[in-house]
Amino acid sequence: MKRLSSILIVLAALIGLGVPVCGAQADPEISLITFYPYQEIYELDGHTALRIRIPLDSVQERRMSQAQKDMNDLAVSYGTFDFTAPNFIYRFVKGETDYWCSAVPFQYYLDSYKQKGVKVVEQKLDLDSLERARLVAFVYDNLQPQNRTYRYNYVLDNCATRPLKAIEAGVGGELNFPGEPKYGSFRSLMKLFHQNYPWYQFGIDMVLGTDLDYPITVREANFEPVILQEQIENATKPDGSKIVISTEVLDPGKEGGAIEGPTPLVLTPLFVFWAMAVIVVMITVFSHQNFKWGKWCDAILFTGIGLAGCLITFLMSISVHYAVTPNIMIMGFEPLALLVPSLIWTATGRQWLRWFFGLNLLLLLAMAVILMFNIGVLGTQSVNPAVLPILLCSALRSAVRLLGPKF
Repeated sequence: MKRLSSILIVLAALIGLGVPVCGAQADPEISLITFYPYQEIYELDGHTALRIRIPLDSVQERRMSQAQKDMNDLAVSYGTFDFTAPNFIYRFVKGETDYWCSAVPFQYYLDSYKQKGVKVVEQKLDLDSLERARLVAFVYDNLQPQNRTYRYNYVLDNCATRPLKAIEAGVGGELNFPGEPKYGSFRSLMKLFHQNYPWYQFGIDMVLGTDLDYPITVREANFEPVILQEQIENATKPDGSKIVISTEVLDPGKEGGAIEGPTPLVLTPLFVFWAMAVIVVMITVFSHQNFKWGKWCDAILFTGIGLAGCLITFLMSISVHYAVTPNIMIMGFEPLALLVPSLIWTATGRQWLRWFFGLNLLLLLAMAVILMFNIGVLGTQSVNPAVLPILLCSALRSAVRLLGPKF
């Protein structure tokens, strides 16, 4: 693998310097490749790559080995990461999401997506010799060992925005994207691609705060690969000429797409948590018949709330992920809720918990007011509908413990 990387870097260097590779004399053809969404979590939004291809004539086709031909047709990706890296999960949660730029033979890359049934679209770019040379030189610089690693950001600096940056380095300025903003916020655009994965979107809505909710521009919407493909189709270079010269579907993918079908209603977080709310209400109504029901209800409910609060607090205080703070969810999911399962079983403990339940009610009331009247930065945050039944259960049980019978 290291040998292949070295060959690719040398190849990119030769192209960037204008040196013919494997006898090729033509300028490289540059394309934007869009791979549509796939069912793996890290591919739900699709993927973008650059294709750098050296055209070969018939004589070169006959004389060159397949390995040599592969070296004349490369896919450059900014979405490479290593699951097996030490402490990968911890570093990912902490926000140390280091991705890198890599290059592999394009046919290998294409075949891997064909096997998944993913739709693949190629958009050839209209670039002159100087623009191609600048773009390839930019990519070559990105492939250098000291430069290839970057701190991935899911909306501001990712596998789609990096190829766009390379294209703009080639044309010598920003592309012009026509039209008016139509996608709302980062969060609302994410939801378009996560419709069949409501638990994934629920998690995003829990841990990512207000910075996902401001109105985004046409350019900012390009963080989504499929949106970039749609918008670059009519984009123009600084001189006013169109950047895309032709578009071709390299593989149509599976019929209906490579995404799983919708999650059954009864398995969605909205249904699950409303069902939980019904159970909590029933326990509240009948707990006077068996006080242990109420204790177990509070222990389980507030354990979940407390654990969620610990995760949100960790991200807000330690993680360097984008948009983890400010996050209004911390007002409804406090780590102090973990006191409940340990103190609820004794009379003395329940007396101490009355302070927590009072604070919890005040925070929930403040949260409701902030969201209802759109107060400050926190008031702009979009809240997942599945959060409502959890917060209602929290408020109900807090009110019962604070104002109801002392059992």
